[in-house]
Amino acid sequence: MISIDFDYYKPENINEAYDLMRRFKTEKTNAVYYAGGTEVVSFIRKGTLKAKAVIDLKGIPEMSKMYAEGEWVFVGANVSLSKVADFKPLEPMKAIFNKIADRTIRNSLTIGGNICGKLAYREAVLPLLASEAHVLIAGAEGLSEKKLSECFDKMLKLSEGEFVYGFKIPRRDKMSIYSRRIESDIPIDYPVIHLVGIWEENRLFVGLSGFAGFPLYKWIDKEQFAQWEQPKENLVKEFASLAKKDDRSGKEYRLHLLDYLIEDMLGGLEHDQL
Repeated sequence: MISIDFDYYKPENINEAYDLMRRFKTEKTNAVYYAGGTEVVSFIRKGTLKAKAVIDLKGIPEMSKMYAEGEWVFVGANVSLSKVADFKPLEPMKAIFNKIADRTIRNSLTIGGNICGKLAYREAVLPLLASEAHVLIAGAEGLSEKKLSECFDKMLKLSEGEFVYGFKIPRRDKMSIYSRRIESDIPIDYPVIHLVGIWEENRLFVGLSGFAGFPLYKWIDKEQFAQWEQPKENLVKEFASLAKKDDRSGKEYRLHLLDYLIEDMLGGLEHDQL
C-alpha cells in the first residue's frame, strides 16, 4: 500500500513528458518518471522516496516496442526483462537476462528501469555494454543517440529531466557467453556477485554486478590476453580492490567467489577463439 498523496500524469509523447518534468523542476516539485514501477513503488512504500508528482512513461507507445531492423535490435525502455530475454534476435543474451531475479519480477521489471535505477546492481547493463549498444535519450532537443559505454560510468549519466527512450543493440549471432549469479541465501535476491564473460570476435568482455557498489566491466583484446602468463590472476587483479562489504557478504568472500568464477569462466568459454 502506498501511503502518500501525489499527482499522476501519463503523457503520450516524449516532449510532453520532458516538459512536465522541466516544469516540476522549475516549481521545485519533487517528481519522478515511472515505467515498470518495481523500484519506484518499493521506495515510496518504504518512505525513502517523497514524490509529489509521478510521470508515467507507459503512455508513450514506442517505449514499449521491440523489433529487429537490419543489423540492429531496438528495445524500448519500457519493455520487461522477460520479453527481452524471450526475443529471438537477442537469443545469445537470454542466459544473462534470465538470471536476474525470477520470472515474476522480470515480468514487471523493465530494461530501462533496471539500468537507470538507484540500486547499485543494474545487471541488465552488462550484456548491452558487451554488445556495444547505443542508448536513445529523450531531452530538450527530442531524441539523441549515444554509445552506451560513453555515457555509463558507474551509472547512466543523464542531464536533468532527461530519460531513456530505448536501446539499439547490434545483432550478434556468434557469442560465447558465460554467466554465473550467486546470491546470499535465497534464490530470489540481489547478487553477491554476478559475473558475465563474453568472447566476441577477438576480445573478451568481463562484467561484474554485486561485487562492488556499481557495475564493473573491462574489455581485453586478443594481443593483451595472449601476453598474460596467468590470465586468471590478471583478471582478478583488475577488480579485486573494488570488492565491497555489505549485509550479504564480506570482502573476503566476494574475492573468493571472484577467483572461483573467473577460473570457471576461463575453463568454460571457448577462449581458443582468441
